[in-house]
Amino acid sequence: MPEFRSWPVLQALKKPQSGVPTEVITRIEVNDPVGAVRAWVPVPLLNSTDYFKRQGDTWTGNYKAVRSVQYDKYGTGLVFAEWSAGEKAPVLEVTSRFVTRDRQVDLGKKADASTREDKAVLDYFRKPSKLIRTDGIVAETSRQITTGYKTDVDKARAIYEWIVDNTFRDPKVKGCGIGDISTMLETGYLGGKCADLNALYVGLARAAGLPARDVYGIRGGELERVQESRQSRRYHRCAALPRRCLSYWLWLGARRSGGRKKSCVRGESTRVAATRRPQGEKSTS
Repeated sequence: MPEFRSWPVLQALKKPQSGVPTEVITRIEVNDPVGAVRAWVPVPLLNSTDYFKRQGDTWTGNYKAVRSVQYDKYGTGLVFAEWSAGEKAPVLEVTSRFVTRDRQVDLGKKADASTREDKAVLDYFRKPSKLIRTDGIVAETSRQITTGYKTDVDKARAIYEWIVDNTFRDPKVKGCGIGDISTMLETGYLGGKCADLNALYVGLARAAGLPARDVYGIRGGELERVQESRQSRRYHRCAALPRRCLSYWLWLGARRSGGRKKSCVRGESTRVAATRRPQGEKSTS
């Protein structure tokens, strides 16, 4: 279970512009291994942003071999370790350090011209995946939701409002859910957890031509949460889509997996702004 630490959190929270230094420790212990053992441990985003700065990863353990791996060109990173068949108690501990800070986004203003996303990245996040489809009932539902809306921001808001009004969190779902959005729409059962509800948003957005992606992470940053170092409920998945103004983009979040009509916008690893506001109204983190 990852351990979440922040230091010195009180001073950092008083000065959010300076960022919150954070340490995440993931420890893996394999009981009663059979044969050779391998482990893949996810690490924080490999690419630094204006609100997230990496400070590197370190690891210890009794592994035979270990290395850092970049899974794709979009910043997904892993630490891969393997142990010999004779190792009776494989152990790996990965420590990741980074700094995050809050930011404010005014959706009614033109985006900063210096914020520009690569076209190949945007095209990639319009494509379907195995469970996040963009055809069939997903495409039809998306069309029904966005009919009459002209701009990308208006379409994104319409899909978000539809998610808020029609879905609900089902505490009986195991883990975070699996995100099979076609089955959700075909059965008409729109309950689930973060992997289900946010995947549904991503699929509907992509079907409308909007780049959208899932963000996985560990929630933290507030002082009262930082003081609780170990808890599985920190694991969370949310959706993110870019704000577009001409050719400029800023990845924002669209989180809907908690209480009904509890809405906010999240950027990866940082709180940003609320969405259920009149267009152009300035939001706060």
